[in-house]
Amino acid sequence: MTAILTGVVLVSGLYPAFFISGFKPGSFLQENKLPSSMPNLVRNGLVVFQFIVSIALIAATLLVHQQMTLLQDKDLGFDKDQVVNIKLYGSLWSKASSETGAFKNEFLKNPNVLAVGRVGSLIGDDLSVEGVVPKGRSRMQERSHPSVCFG
Repeated sequence: MTAILTGVVLVSGLYPAFFISGFKPGSFLQENKLPSSMPNLVRNGLVVFQFIVSIALIAATLLVHQQMTLLQDKDLGFDKDQVVNIKLYGSLWSKASSETGAFKNEFLKNPNVLAVGRVGSLIGDDLSVEGVVPKGRSRMQERSHPSVCFG
């Protein structure tokens, strides 16, 4: 890594040094043109390339900024503050599936709970690619567990 860095620094420092040392100030001022060591076509091509890259980077920056603003300010259609999600497993899941009304009423007995809902999967649950499925179960069996949301 250090050798690569040293090589890049040397090459980037030596090229301008040789280029500038090739100037002949007298002929440069008399002929009113740049030295011919770097053709105008290559120079103009590099300037255009640099301009195109800078425009693309500016556009990408603006696009990412707009996307981040949208993600932060988008109305999700529900109040995400003071919402609790509980993922159910095993016998508690089967009891909640078979006795939905009783399960809901038990939560609503608490005066701090305003509403109770049941969903098949939580928002954002399937965004991760590192899902772990217990041996002997399929991915579909793991997804079928409902969750209870209350707030």
